[in-house]
Amino acid sequence: RGIMVGRQFKEDEKKLYECRVGFNEFMTKLIKPGASMDDVLDEADGFVNEHGCTLMNKFGGHGIGLESHEEPQLLPSLRQPRYCDNSGKILFESGMTFTFEPGITLLGSRAWFNVEDDIVVTDTGCEVLSSGISTEMRSRS
Repeated sequence: RGIMVGRQFKEDEKKLYECRVGFNEFMTKLIKPGASMDDVLDEADGFVNEHGCTLMNKFGGHGIGLESHEEPQLLPSLRQPRYCDNSGKILFESGMTFTFEPGITLLGSRAWFNVEDDIVVTDTGCEVLSSGISTEMRSRS
């Protein structure tokens, strides 16, 4: 989470931040066992585009476990073929853990926000492990 010190947020920063926080919420609704990583990322890309932003390289985050960065990552299947099933897709499975850490940009803005949430795929969907942490935009002067 981040904080601005000494000034109020600009409109482009608000827009980008809202898209970034919305991405996390959107992803938690899509991820469940059996869902295709490619389909989830395509829908997330559409969500980001609808908000006037860009999801760089369709990168949604990375796997976590014994190491802070593990594979598979939240990337298209073609970019990590060793995790694909016989159909050429990566499917979410119960017990997989990821962090949402997408590269979302807004044309013409220099703002960059990282609102990272850790999630685990459960038998029924997706659980946010970092819940309870505020995603409210705050500035302090």
